[in-house]
Amino acid sequence: MMIFFANRSFSYQVGDEIAGYRVVARAGLGGFGEVYLVEDISGARFALKLFSDRRELDALTRYRELAPSPRLAAIHAAGTFQDQTYYLVDAADNLRKLPDYVPDTLANRLAANGAFSAADALQTILEILHGMEALHKIDLAHGDIKPENVIFVRGELKIADFGSLAFSDNVTSGTGGFLPPETVEGIPTLADGISRDLYAIGKLLYVLYSNRAPEEFPLPKEHADAREFALIRKLYARACHAKAQYRFRSATEMRQAVEKALGKLQSPPQAKRRLVYAAFALLLIAATGGIVFFSHRQKCMESALFLATLNEESLACELAELEEMKHFADRDHLGAIEKRIDQVQTLLKMKRLNVVAPLDREVKNALPLDRDILLSGYRKELLKDPLLYLTSQEWQTSAEIVAKRRPANGRPCMIYNMIQTMREKIQSEAPQEQRMQIRKIYSNTLKQLLVDWQQYKEQKK
Repeated sequence: MMIFFANRSFSYQVGDEIAGYRVVARAGLGGFGEVYLVEDISGARFALKLFSDRRELDALTRYRELAPSPRLAAIHAAGTFQDQTYYLVDAADNLRKLPDYVPDTLANRLAANGAFSAADALQTILEILHGMEALHKIDLAHGDIKPENVIFVRGELKIADFGSLAFSDNVTSGTGGFLPPETVEGIPTLADGISRDLYAIGKLLYVLYSNRAPEEFPLPKEHADAREFALIRKLYARACHAKAQYRFRSATEMRQAVEKALGKLQSPPQAKRRLVYAAFALLLIAATGGIVFFSHRQKCMESALFLATLNEESLACELAELEEMKHFADRDHLGAIEKRIDQVQTLLKMKRLNVVAPLDREVKNALPLDRDILLSGYRKELLKDPLLYLTSQEWQTSAEIVAKRRPANGRPCMIYNMIQTMREKIQSEAPQEQRMQIRKIYSNTLKQLLVDWQQYKEQKK
């Protein structure tokens, strides 16, 4: 999908010919080229892109020669026409009737149908990763994975729009919201193009499953199934980790993780099987009259029944999230989070050691964690910086500078004023959409100001 610019217009009209192909519809107009739906003399239809970027042509040459994959849109021809270069690729299915052309893309499916189911989201990402494996093996990176650039041809998923295709060490393009924070900050990384692709695929999984904008990451999906959410969150949280060294290292590694999650999703939860066994044991003891005479044993069996409904992996995921929340939580909710950590640790220990003991009613009633605590503590802090540009330590440091700075002459230095201004901008009470944009814009500036402040202090010494 191309980005539209008001100050540009198409060079060709419906019915014109480009290199022997008749224009059927105008598909997209962007900063680096024009896209048309065309047909040849036999009536076969393709997407034709005109462009002038030589770097793209070099990458396309390797792509066409070495990257056969059913999940990559095929390039059928390439050449030059009136001092411009063109190539022909598979055209996306049309969601309307000509002369209107609305390509069948993930973006348009999301808009029409809403969030994908967990199984459909994982299956879609799995197919995309199969295509990316083939691309990365020949040292190419797509550079702009997003819902608009995944199309369907005769119902089959294809990765398309190679406007940002480049060798993996020469990727300079991308779309905001799908770029890793170190790329936005201009920090060079190893295998930069491949790292960008995998990060963008993680964001794509988040978007498909939650139906939220990528800028809202990592706000959870509303009304999500706990088991599905635990499986999918684990994938996109790792793929989009704030630190590059903790992300997936290759498309193969990420594909294997998605396959594993999909297998777990499609298999019946172990908790249901354990529940059947526990219920049978409970009925057996009831038949013998054992629980009538032993109240302690009755409590133990109730606990066993309760534990059987819990999934060890889900508990482990919750514990990891609680530990993360503890780092960001405000003072009002820290005690509740620490208490819940103790409860989950107790449940995990009992599950792993197969120990049955009476459980406090409060422990049993604590699942799941109160959503208000989740949103008001951990998520509230993350909303200050949706793309995790700022660490909590950097935010705290900036607060200490503002609180403790007392210039001798009563006139704060310029850097101090700017730090104070950036904090106020990030804490703005504007509407949510505007607030998210403000924080995206100013969080990087504040990070740089903290570096400048340190340099300023050293110069003063």
